Amino acid sequence: MYFYTTNHHIPSTRPILAMASTMEMETRTKIASKICQGLSSNKFSRELPTNENELLRRLDSDVPAHLLGLWGGSKEGNRNRANKSDAESLDFVYSVRGRLAEYSGMKASASLLFCDIHHKLANGRQDKEIRAYFESLKPLVEERGFELIGLQSVVGKAPVLRNYIDDHSLLAAQKILSDQRVLEKTIKSAKRHSQQIGSGTAPGKVVEIYVAIEVYFLHEVDRIFHHLPIFFSFSDPEVQKPIATASEIPMFHFHSNSRRRHECPWYS
Repeated sequence: MYFYTTNHHIPSTRPILAMASTMEMETRTKIASKICQGLSSNKFSRELPTNENELLRRLDSDVPAHLLGLWGGSKEGNRNRANKSDAESLDFVYSVRGRLAEYSGMKASASLLFCDIHHKLANGRQDKEIRAYFESLKPLVEERGFELIGLQSVVGKAPVLRNYIDDHSLLAAQKILSDQRVLEKTIKSAKRHSQQIGSGTAPGKVVEIYVAIEVYFLHEVDRIFHHLPIFFSFSDPEVQKPIATASEIPMFHFHSNSRRRHECPWYS
């Protein structure tokens, strides 16, 4: 059972523009390109964004942009409590949101998608561990004007099949993991972080479940939020990019803090 819910503030509809002039449309397109180029720079990103055309389409609007970042659903060590690494990453997201607002000339917002389901099913973490991290992270998130969204609270009523994995997602995961380098990286990560392996589940099966879960839920979350969010991730782009591609979402691949480090805060 999960104990956290939230009211989500991502805009649910895109307003109809009655008579946008050609000049206004050209201006928005230039702004979208500026945002994409700026946030893709080495100052913020470790790799070029995934699905850049869709990213530009979402930015080419008079609706304020909304960043939606993927955040791990459990904390390793530190008694499942958020720490300095989390605060540094949140400060970095705060600076990204500020730059986004500067480029667009509009107030930008940001939310973090707390991936509780991934960490429960693929990493084998207990509900009490997941809840402890969520509750300790939430004040830090809200201090910076962000929203922390539990994935379970978003998709709890979605048409989910076979423990959150449908046929499309499973096939997509198998295709992604057919790349030997991606498979090796994900298995190495699973051996470090998944308690399921210690319980006897084969590493290959653990990573297949994890990737399939992520493909399914990224696609589902995007649908629930009406294809509006600008997704971002701190994870290794070599693994995250094919997942984002299979999920048909646009995604920035950011550093995890202003020092251009790449260790995800929930593993620090």
